Amino acid sequence: MTTPLILLHGALGSAKQFKKLIPSLEKEFEVHVFSFSGHGGQTFNNSGFTIEVFSQELKTYIRTHELKKVHIFGYSMGGYVALHAACSLPEIQSVITLGTKFSWNPDIAAGEVRKLNPEKIEAKVPAFAQFLARVHGQENWKTVLLRTAEMMIGLGEKPTLSDSELRQLQQEVVIGLGDQDNMVGQEESKWAASLLPNGSFEVLPETPHPFEQVQVERVVEFIQTHFSNR
Repeated sequence: MTTPLILLHGALGSAKQFKKLIPSLEKEFEVHVFSFSGHGGQTFNNSGFTIEVFSQELKTYIRTHELKKVHIFGYSMGGYVALHAACSLPEIQSVITLGTKFSWNPDIAAGEVRKLNPEKIEAKVPAFAQFLARVHGQENWKTVLLRTAEMMIGLGEKPTLSDSELRQLQQEVVIGLGDQDNMVGQEESKWAASLLPNGSFEVLPETPHPFEQVQVERVVEFIQTHFSNR
């Protein structure tokens, strides 16, 4: 029976991020992708726009599809969501994260939020504004930006993943980080890996943070190396 593999997108992204990965991964895994609420044209969840809500959506997806012994690859926010869900969902067997930010405080959150001003993005980076409009819809992309900013402020005030949660995770977890990532630091990634009972840290060469700039073959190899024959 083919092993189920769920790919989870990052903040401001959608399931479409993984379009180029799927053909290679489908040769070995039963690949699942979905967009969190509010992303990629999905309806916003009335329960909120938070890591906890997205984590619950992941749990619902796994149970609805009756998946067992699930592997999860989570890019950026997707990795954070996966680890939070894994704390209370034994169906998740192992997790790989890539470019997931673990260090949050009010100052860090404020720095990230400054990058999420819709009007400034439209004026100074119109190509990015057009990209977001294509991903989330012309009517929704600004709302996605603003609600992502609110979520980050919340993380700055109280990170969803606590030290104690990371320490209780028994699943095998690989914390991956690109060597050219300018959003996430090695120190915070190594710190998270050190707290995990079955955690490890790995650097991906020639890999920046934006997933659209990551080499598809490198990510496929990263996933296969850790998930094959598990």
